[in-house]
Amino acid sequence: MNTRPYINNAPLTTPLLGRSIHRMYELFIAPLSSTEDTRRKEFILNTILCVVIALLTILDCFVGRGVIALGSSYEGIPFTLFTAILLFFCYLLLLSRKGYYQIATYLSLGLYFVSTTYGAIKWGVELPLVAISYTVIIVIASILVSTRFAFLVSGIIAVTISIVTRLQVAHEFHPLLYWKYETVTMRDPVELSIVFFLITAVSWLSNREIEQSLRRARSSEQALLEERDSLEIKVEERTKELKETQGEKIQQLYRFAEFGKSSTGIFHDLMNTLQHVSIHVGRLDENMPDSPDIKEHVAKAVTASKRLGNYIATIRKQFADDDALTTFSIEKEIGEALDMLRFRARELDITIQTVIDDDIMLHGNAVKFYQAILNLVSNAIDACEHTTQLRVITIIVRRSPDQHHAIVTIQDNGCGIPATVVESVFATFFTTKSYGQGMGLGLSQTREIIEQLFNGTIEVSSTEHVGTTFTISIPLSYTHASPELSHSQATDTDDM
Repeated sequence: MNTRPYINNAPLTTPLLGRSIHRMYELFIAPLSSTEDTRRKEFILNTILCVVIALLTILDCFVGRGVIALGSSYEGIPFTLFTAILLFFCYLLLLSRKGYYQIATYLSLGLYFVSTTYGAIKWGVELPLVAISYTVIIVIASILVSTRFAFLVSGIIAVTISIVTRLQVAHEFHPLLYWKYETVTMRDPVELSIVFFLITAVSWLSNREIEQSLRRARSSEQALLEERDSLEIKVEERTKELKETQGEKIQQLYRFAEFGKSSTGIFHDLMNTLQHVSIHVGRLDENMPDSPDIKEHVAKAVTASKRLGNYIATIRKQFADDDALTTFSIEKEIGEALDMLRFRARELDITIQTVIDDDIMLHGNAVKFYQAILNLVSNAIDACEHTTQLRVITIIVRRSPDQHHAIVTIQDNGCGIPATVVESVFATFFTTKSYGQGMGLGLSQTREIIEQLFNGTIEVSSTEHVGTTFTISIPLSYTHASPELSHSQATDTDDM
């Protein structure tokens, strides 16, 4: 009857043995370094030390038995010295586990070199185990340190063998050569087998770690290739989306361009028609009977026709691409822009306030300045449309404290701009409006006008659900025209 305990049809000794082996591995061999190359060398060193300690323990037992069996006739390595070497290797393993694996590496190579040299002096350099041991030292130095260090060790070994051989030939010391004349025993192949096994184990561990590193490198390379392919697909998809978006924007721009071309003729025909209406109504006013009611209606008709003419002139100005540089009034251009937007503001119950401390004159492109103000006020109206509080837009015109700049501030209490995108509002095609309500060109054109045509600056500050403020600063570096010049320009505009 089988009385061995089982859990889930598996003997209890199996997981216990596995846990014990894993615990021993974690305690004596598992590397603690952070980098992969260092971990590989530390793992090999710890494995070698553990194997050497195990072999030295077995050999120490044989040495102790030989000392006891042979007594004073024993001519091998002293038991105390062999035991000291075993304890020193244990100390090296402890040193490596404390994080000083490099020091442990050099000390272990040094100890192995001293032990082998001691064997060469005591039993002669022609002892086969001496040559093989020196070979092991070179192999371990190459794997655990570097190839350059292995060449240095090879040179030191060559010099050491030459010196020991010369001293031995000169009879400076007399090694024990009894082993040459003794009958071959089983101890000799056992010792050689142990050394051969050590060389093979070191080479296997090195190759094993290198192969694992190569596998990890290939795995990482494959992951990078897959990530690259994934990124290429994402880039292609994103590029396709951007091309589609740009295509839609270009189509919208094309429609605007076509409208701009056709609007020139439409506005010209409307102006001609209004001029004929104004002329005939004026003549009717001159030749009609003296009737107060009729004259009042005719005067209103004349005023309405002139006002309509001014609106059409303002609309023509919005689509104009005039490069002429003139001296113009900031107050007048702001007034014309507000005339264009006043009806829409009134429909949305938006109050537009103007605070103009001084009628500041600027020299530059009046049409472009008008378009910049129009864009900013139009955006302010759009922002106020989505708020339920009292809707107010305030336009402030003043001089800077140093009197060298004109400051125009347009502030609203609308929906505001999210903090995550406020720095991007001047980018081309960027818009916070719903699809079809904006193209993202107004603010980019406004900044271009202010910075390139007037050498000024435009800044924005906004708080979501509170409001937005645009501040324009333009240097007053030109000679201002007289108010009479400005008045004549206004008269010419009204008569267009």
